[in-house]
Amino acid sequence: MSLTWTAWNNGKHHTTGAGYGLKVSIADRDRHFKREWKSVILEIPVSGSFKEVLVNIDKSSFWNETCREVINQAIGRWFRNSGFAPWPSGKPPKLKIEVIGERRFRVSSIISLLSSSGTLCQEVSFTRFVSHKLNEGD
Repeated sequence: MSLTWTAWNNGKHHTTGAGYGLKVSIADRDRHFKREWKSVILEIPVSGSFKEVLVNIDKSSFWNETCREVINQAIGRWFRNSGFAPWPSGKPPKLKIEVIGERRFRVSSIISLLSSSGTLCQEVSFTRFVSHKLNEGD
């Protein structure tokens, strides 16, 4: 099952990757997340494989009607190192997310991305990558 989430930044665009995440729709949150979970694993594509990122969802902002972001510095580093961030103001990338198990999600492609010049880029798929656990420092 694929979902569409939107890249998110707190407005600071730190080069360290801090302040980046993905905004989850209310429907996706209510259908695929459970309040009793403390965290979920988001797999992001890095160097031909997938890196597991543990993301905290045990916070009131994730469960309210306005925020709903999964945030982790590793997501921001991936956005920045891949050239997906910073993005033009008000034009964050849209990502296709696969539900691959309980508490586990995978970024499978970027489906909407504007370059800094305003050019719409084609979909970038990561489905051929190999999945395995990487150390946090990788």
